[in-house]
Parts: sequence; C-alpha cells; structure tokens
Amino acid sequence: MKRLSQSRMSEQKSLKVTYFIKLLTKLNLQIVLLQYVYLQEYVINKEIARDLFKLSHEYMIDELQAACEKFLSRNIQIENVIQMIKLAQTYQAHQLREACITLIGQNFDEVFKNPDDIRELESESLILLYKNKK
Repeated sequence: MKRLSQSRMSEQKSLKVTYFIKLLTKLNLQIVLLQYVYLQEYVINKEIARDLFKLSHEYMIDELQAACEKFLSRNIQIENVIQMIKLAQTYQAHQLREACITLIGQNFDEVFKNPDDIRELESESLILLYKNKK
C-alpha cells in the first residue's frame, strides 16, 4: 500500500512539473509575441519556435512568421523532419518544406524507418522527394 501511495505521489509531482513547464513555455511565447508587437524585437529558440510560427501565422505577423520559418529551416533534424514537413504543408511554408525535402533526400532510408510516416505527406512533397532522392 505504501509503495502504491509513493508511486502516485511521484506521478502527481511529475504531472505538476510537466504542467509548470508547459505554462512557462506559453508565457515565454506570449512575452516574445508582445516584445515583437511593441518593441519590434524578438528572440526565437527551439522551445518556442514551432508555436511562435503558428501564432504569428494566426495573427498574420508576416515578418515574425518568416523569421520563425527561417529558424525552423536551419534547425531541422532527422528526428523531427516529418513533424517539420507536416508543419510546412499545413502553413504553406515553402522555405521550410524545401529544407525538409533536402534533408529527407539525403537521409531517406533513415527518415522513413517507419513506412507509415511517408503516408502522412502530401503528393506534392512526395514528388519533390522522389526528384531529390540521392
């Protein structure tokens, strides 16, 4: 009984920490957005780049969205390239999509270890992938 209680307490602490981290990330995101709107200054980092990209798209802040897209394009990794190309497809982010396609073309077998991942791509991206496969 005592072990079960300790396990639940540990799980609750973990959930609280996760919630706190998400809350801090959202606050940081809002601070960056306000800094841009009022001061025309911003700092983009890996923790907020995707969400800031989406938020700047939602509020039609083109300059900030372009900066986020550029940041994301420079920070693509094999581990996140499928997520990034789906983001690019959703928001018509051409620079990001091209960077993803280049990385996938160079690492096709490693990226698509799971064949289900390829099904998530739009036909246009698949055609570009086929043309760029090395």
